[in-house]
Amino acid sequence: MAKMNMIAALNSALDHQLDKDPNVVIFGEDVGYFGGVFREPPGFRKIRPPSRV
Repeated sequence: MAKMNMIAALNSALDHQLDKDPNVVIFGEDVGYFGGVFREPPGFRKIRPPSRV
C-alpha cells in the first residue's frame, strides 16, 4: 500500500469509486470549482461530468 497523506488518500478513494461505479456522485458544501478548506477534490470537475461532481 502506498504511503500518502490524508488528502491524497481521500482523493484517491473518491477517484477510484467514481471510476468503479457510475452511480457514485460527489456533492456537498465544499465541492466545486474552488473546493473546500483544503481545495479538494482537485480537478474532479475538469475530468468528470457536472452530473457526478
